[in-house]
Amino acid sequence: GNVEQAMIKSAYDSLPNPYFSSVGPFFLKYEEPFSDKVSFALQIAYVSAQGGYLNKDSVVSANPLIYEGEDMSWYSYSILARLNWHFLKSTVFDTYLGIGVGYRDASCSLGKKSISAMPVMCPPLLTHLGFEMTFGMRYMVTPNFGFYSEIGLAKAFVQLGVSFRFPAIL
Repeated sequence: GNVEQAMIKSAYDSLPNPYFSSVGPFFLKYEEPFSDKVSFALQIAYVSAQGGYLNKDSVVSANPLIYEGEDMSWYSYSILARLNWHFLKSTVFDTYLGIGVGYRDASCSLGKKSISAMPVMCPPLLTHLGFEMTFGMRYMVTPNFGFYSEIGLAKAFVQLGVSFRFPAIL
C-alpha cells in the first residue's frame, strides 16, 4: 500500500464504527526504446483513500437517520516522463533503473459528515513537481507478454504488474 493510505486507516481504527476504503496505487506505463540500453517512458499513476467513523450514540437527525461522525478522503495522481537505463537485458529478462520527472497533484478533504475537528495529517502540497527513482525487472513469458516488478521511490515502494510488448507496425 501507500503511506498516506496507512495513515488514514490508522487515524480512524481506534474510533467507534470505523470504515476505510482505498484504490490503488495503479500505474499505467508506455515505454519506447532509444537503444538497447536506454528507453523513454510515459507513466500515469493514481492512488486514493477514504476513511471515517460513525458515533451511533450521538444521533444528529432522525429522518434519515444520521449519526455524528467524520470522514476524510485523499487522492494523488502523477504524470511523469521517465528514462530507463537497461542492463543485463535479453529477449526474456530485463533489469533497469528508472528516473521520472513530471507533474503531480494531491488533495485531501473532510467530507459532508464531518462535525468534529479531529486532527488529520493533511499537509498542503508545496510543489507540483513529481519525481521517482526505481529499480525494475521484467520477465517475458512469451515474446509479447510478461511480468514486471519495481522497487524504489514512487507512489508505491513495491510495484508488481503485467507487461505487454506490441509488435512493430511498419
